[in-house]
This record gives sequence, structure tokens and C-alpha cells, in this order.
Amino acid sequence: MKSNTKSFYHLTFSSCTTDFRTPLSTLRVGSAWLGIKHKKTTHYSPWQNCYALRWIKTCRNEFLDFFIPINQYHLEKNLTEFVHFYNHHRTHLALNKDSPVSSPVLKPPPGAKLGATPIIGGLYHTYSYNKAA
Repeated sequence: MKSNTKSFYHLTFSSCTTDFRTPLSTLRVGSAWLGIKHKKTTHYSPWQNCYALRWIKTCRNEFLDFFIPINQYHLEKNLTEFVHFYNHHRTHLALNKDSPVSSPVLKPPPGAKLGATPIIGGLYHTYSYNKAA
């Protein structure tokens, strides 16, 4: 892997005309020093921002349309649970009906029953085999 670092010892604070107090200007100046060209994306342009827009649409359609948050903590807690469900249990057509974090296919043990575990207050469920008592 080739490193793209340059020596910055010749630069002084007075040679930089950008205000360093904002994070965005720090990112721009730091990127310019490393030789990285900054390219902005257009607002709501699916061909430039397709992954972010697809995640936002999925989150709205499959989670926020069925969930009313009480406060910010309630929203963040359940959104974290939805993200875990989305990555570990929800099937995706682009992945041949597998989840991004793949899990082994379970075969039913003898005498086991299929049990459902509710997620996000019963909005979704995960299924696993439970031993019969």
C-alpha cells in the first residue's frame, strides 16, 4: 500500500487563510494538504448517493412508519436494535436472501420447537429452535 503523505513543516498558521475553528474547513484544508480532491454530491441525487438514500428509505419504510418514539433515547435505543436486526437477521435480495452478517443454516434438533423472539416490541421477529421441555 503506497502512502500519500507530504511534509507539512514548511506551512505556518499565517500561510493558511482558512478559519480553523470549523470542522468542515479543517477537513477541506487537511484534504488539500494530502492531495485529496473534494467533490460535493448534489442534494437528493440517487446516482451519487445511492447507498445512503436506500438506507434512509428502508429505515423510514420498515421502522419509522410503524414506530412512534417517546424521546430521543427511546428512538436511539430502538434504532440500534433495528440496525442489529437489519444486519444480522433481515434477508436481502442482493445477497441471495442472506443477511450482511451471515449465519449458519440451522437444522432442527429432534424434538425441538420453532420459537419466535420479538424485536422492537414485536414489530419483527427472529426465529430459532428451542428444546422441548
